[in-house]
Amino acid sequence: MIPKKLTISNFQSYGEEPQELDFERFRIACLTGANAAGKSSLIEAMGWCIWGKGRTGKEGLINENADEMQVSCVFETSGKTYRILRKATRKKSGGTTEQVDLHIFDPDADVFQSQNENTLRLTQKKILDLVGLDYDGFISSSFISQGRSNEFTLKSPKERKEILAQILRIDRYAVLAEKAKEKARTIGEEITYLAGRIGTLRDDLSLTPTLRAELKKKSSESKIAEKELTTCVSSCTELEQQLTAIKGLELEQKALKAQLASIDSRKEELVVRSTKLREEEAELRSLVDSRDTIEQNIRKFNELKKELSALEHISKTIGKLRQESIRIESVKALKTQKASQKVETIETALHTSDSNLKALAEKIENLQADRRILQQLRDEQRLLETSARKLEEELDGKDHCVRSLSQLENRIQTLVENLEDIKKKGLEFKGIEGTICPLCHSTVNEAHKEKVLEEYRIQYRNIEKELADNRIEKKQFEALWRGLEKKQQELSAQQKRLQTLHSKRSALDERLKQLEELDAAYTQTVKTRETHTEDLLKTRKALTSGAIATEELRKLSEIDAEIVSLGYSPEVHNALKTELETLSDAENRAGALGMATLRLEKLTMEHETCRQKLDAIENERKSLQSRFFEIVDLLEGKPELTKKFERTVQEKKTAENKLRQLLVEKQTLKKSLDDLAEKEKQRKKLSAELGGKEEIKNILTILQDAFGIKGIQSLLIENAVPQLEEQANSILGKLTQNQMAFEVRTQKQRINKNITETLEIAISDSQGEVRDYESFSGGEKFRIDLSLRIALSKLLSIQTGHGLKLLVIDEGFGTQDEDGLDAIIDSIHRITDEFEKIVLITHLEKLKDAFEVKIVVSRQPEKGSTFSIVTGDRTLSEPEYA
Repeated sequence: MIPKKLTISNFQSYGEEPQELDFERFRIACLTGANAAGKSSLIEAMGWCIWGKGRTGKEGLINENADEMQVSCVFETSGKTYRILRKATRKKSGGTTEQVDLHIFDPDADVFQSQNENTLRLTQKKILDLVGLDYDGFISSSFISQGRSNEFTLKSPKERKEILAQILRIDRYAVLAEKAKEKARTIGEEITYLAGRIGTLRDDLSLTPTLRAELKKKSSESKIAEKELTTCVSSCTELEQQLTAIKGLELEQKALKAQLASIDSRKEELVVRSTKLREEEAELRSLVDSRDTIEQNIRKFNELKKELSALEHISKTIGKLRQESIRIESVKALKTQKASQKVETIETALHTSDSNLKALAEKIENLQADRRILQQLRDEQRLLETSARKLEEELDGKDHCVRSLSQLENRIQTLVENLEDIKKKGLEFKGIEGTICPLCHSTVNEAHKEKVLEEYRIQYRNIEKELADNRIEKKQFEALWRGLEKKQQELSAQQKRLQTLHSKRSALDERLKQLEELDAAYTQTVKTRETHTEDLLKTRKALTSGAIATEELRKLSEIDAEIVSLGYSPEVHNALKTELETLSDAENRAGALGMATLRLEKLTMEHETCRQKLDAIENERKSLQSRFFEIVDLLEGKPELTKKFERTVQEKKTAENKLRQLLVEKQTLKKSLDDLAEKEKQRKKLSAELGGKEEIKNILTILQDAFGIKGIQSLLIENAVPQLEEQANSILGKLTQNQMAFEVRTQKQRINKNITETLEIAISDSQGEVRDYESFSGGEKFRIDLSLRIALSKLLSIQTGHGLKLLVIDEGFGTQDEDGLDAIIDSIHRITDEFEKIVLITHLEKLKDAFEVKIVVSRQPEKGSTFSIVTGDRTLSEPEYA
């Protein structure tokens, strides 16, 4: 993996404005700057972006003045370009949330395409697969961080082997070994299951001979049962036919009984009909004998009916004339009543108008004084509005003043805290004991101590000056704010007075509006009173002269004259009605007389027909009754025949159940034999499958051993150890003029003389004596650690081919003398071709001067940390390198 670009925002000391480092502008560079400027943070940001880890938790990595940090890293691996973008956000409830996005560059579309998985964990795993190294492997090989150069040296042999295994990517073989083991376990369980299934099938197949003998026995018994059932069925059929014939006789008997009942009913109806015919004949003969009287009455009835019709017509005409007279009288009375009501209404309206005119005059007089008061209020309101606008314009700068005061107070607080911090650091450094500087790890002497303390003094004075300027500016803004606050109070008073004036003016406007409405109402009321007075005079005149109903009086006189001319007498009309009622049945008796003559001839013929029908019915009844008693004799043997049929049916059911049971048992035996035949096939198939599974399990056991710790993993470590030892000794020899050497031991003998796997590092001095690591000086330890860590980084690059081709060395050079520094510089130059990027973080001028490219980091209180790339004596501007 080769880093190409790193962009940081709000990471530790870096501010919100993104800072971009272009790795393509250099191959090897010194990263330098003041203490706490943010040098190490630059490299740690890349580590957090790729692996999501750092020296502290995510919350401690976010800039103290921000709630969200963001880092993106563009890198190249296996010929493809990727980008990782990682964000962390503080939650209000505490803790943080994290988001990571992985993209691949599409050169055809010239854009980055997303490569995210469904979850953050899966996306992070994909990133680790691309990088080929986890965070612990990174800080143990490629990143020699400040104060942790001995990260690999001080680890236990087991931890060293784990790191080396990760560099060699041996973990994939461990995964394969575990997969082989898991697969062998699964297949072992399947083998156990198959063996159990085969044993069960063999137990079931042992029942085959018994089932075949039982099937033969049931087949013989079923044939005998079939013969018995055939005999029963034949008997049942014969008896059922006899019972069917008897049921036919019963139905015939029932039909005969119904026919006899019907004949009796018809006979009774004919007897009743004959009696009625005789009675009707007697009545008709009586009516024919009264013919003369009936004809005289009908003639008189017709004469009276004509006279009554004429009187009815005259009566209806008079009734209509009287109804019209009543209607006209009603119209006359209604007109007179309406005229009287109109007079009363007009008088009431005139009285109301007089009262309204008096009240309106009083209200108009009261509202005239409000006009003058309203004009005074309008003048005062205009003056106050002009004054308030001027005050509002002056108060527009108040918000700016408040914000400036708040910013100055925060800045003063920050400067005071910075002064306390510098003072504390100076006192701590002044009282330091020992020979190693905790900041740059160089030797501490009085000159060095005085130089560092002077830097602290300069920083302290600069902050004091800035603090004093800020306090003066704060006093100026406070004075301005007090003046604006006084004007704000004045503006509030004027606004309050304006509100009062507005309320009063609104009330007066409403009262003046009422005055205009009252003037209009007064004028309208005067006009209405004049109209009412004129209507009252006209209506009273019409009532006095009788001109209200002239037409109605004329029509009433005409109706009375017409009634007299008709000469109608109610007494004559009623006497005629009474006489006509006494002859009301004359028409009916005349009609009945005509029908009686014709009806007498028909009655004689009907009576003869009725007698003949009675004779025929009597003959039919005797014939049916004879057949009925014959059937009764035939049905006497039915009970015995029914009992015999029921016994035969029961025998048939028993035979059917027996045969059915035998057939079911026979079918069950056949199915069981078919199941056993199928199980035999399963047994043969499972036996073949069992042999294949056992063979696969043997192969997986061999693969588990081959991929295990004692197999290919041990072989790879043993092959890599000589390379590591050779690389480390080559660098250590240059750094110590071949005075020191490494020996990496992969095996050691225990007390019980058994050989065990290990990864111990033995270091020999100029005398060839193997010494404990802690017995060497600080400078010697650093050279030992540096040699081993560079060798690990080279081994990582060689083994992975596309691994992390980056080497970062953070501080630690202060323990070296001049010869040691020269050897380190020479070694770094020699390994340049083996790493794509090398970054050295240092304060030492000798190291800065040894390399052309420098990344200079500075920190400003407002913006946070920033950096620039310097090549020789020239500083690259931001557009040139970012």
